[in-house]
Amino acid sequence: MKAYIKVKKDYNSGLVVGHSQNMQKAISGFNELACEVVPYFSLDDVYNQITKEDIVVDYIQQCENVFAKFNVLNPHVDDYPECLRKFLGRKIWRDTINAISTDEGKWSAGWFVKPVESKKFTGKVISSIKDLIGCGAYNEDFEVLCSEPIEFMREWRCFVYYDQIIDVRPYKEDWHYNYDAEVLDENTNIY
Repeated sequence: MKAYIKVKKDYNSGLVVGHSQNMQKAISGFNELACEVVPYFSLDDVYNQITKEDIVVDYIQQCENVFAKFNVLNPHVDDYPECLRKFLGRKIWRDTINAISTDEGKWSAGWFVKPVESKKFTGKVISSIKDLIGCGAYNEDFEVLCSEPIEFMREWRCFVYYDQIIDVRPYKEDWHYNYDAEVLDENTNIY
């Protein structure tokens, strides 16, 4: 197994680095696991070398292209797996973007809405008709996940390896807030 990871040339230093901070962290993580890392600038450069056992770290469209190479179409990762629902702190349900855009009660409710199929649009709170701009097209109806809005003070990402949390990293928002390690310790075998 190899880890193919998208890189770029840093303009300041001239060094080859991960294409994003997350990709740079992936390089470090795979190096720590003693996995062979294959950096690439364009997926076209390595596409024919990638095997089904390899890992590709790139953006969504490029990863979907690799999945398609191995006849995995429309791969789905559950955004809110059952084992994590007790931590969500809100109700989540499905609807369609057209059902929301044609019902004033829905588009003015202030719900957080995100597409089930990734990256149709970036999830956001819909509280007026203007908030629907960029959330679809008149001839395309698709499923969305809806939830009551929550103000996140801090977001963290857990890295799981063989069903165990091996690292927790800050993602975004106010750096003054910290996570409760006891909650993670109590739930390390949630899968």
